[in-house]
Amino acid sequence: MGKTIAIDEVGYESLQFEKEKIDETLISTEILAPLPKPIVITSVNYTDAEGNYYLYLSVSRDEIELSPYVVCY
Repeated sequence: MGKTIAIDEVGYESLQFEKEKIDETLISTEILAPLPKPIVITSVNYTDAEGNYYLYLSVSRDEIELSPYVVCY
């Protein structure tokens, strides 16, 4: 985003999911298809002063680390 954001201005969490339970509007099935079950998704979210919502998702499974998948609303 090209700017520094204080850690207390963001939300974050890591969750474990079965692939079938993930909303396809957030992470496409093409990204999930090659991964074994279950997978871990770590997310960081931020809302700027204009109300723009940013969501960073990192999808991984044990030793498999994918390129970050970013969704902005």
